[in-house]
Amino acid sequence: MSSPENFSLEKGADAITEYLTERSIKRFCSTCGSATWLKNGKHFPEDVVLPMGAIDTFSEELKPQVHVYTADKAEWVEIDRAIPVMS
Repeated sequence: MSSPENFSLEKGADAITEYLTERSIKRFCSTCGSATWLKNGKHFPEDVVLPMGAIDTFSEELKPQVHVYTADKAEWVEIDRAIPVMS
């Protein structure tokens, strides 16, 4: 997740398509279907949610700060107990 002021799209804005619900927005590439970013109005209305596969450069700021949707995680996923869990 990121605050909107810390997020920018570097290229491909003309290919972004939106899927809207009452509370959320999912944006994806209309060419390949890759998820680009979304707003989860139910759980994180003030933040931009970024799929890790959509990020080219990783930094210390991108390390996990919270675990979400852990009830649906694969059995092999390890939860770092030092990070808060919000499910």
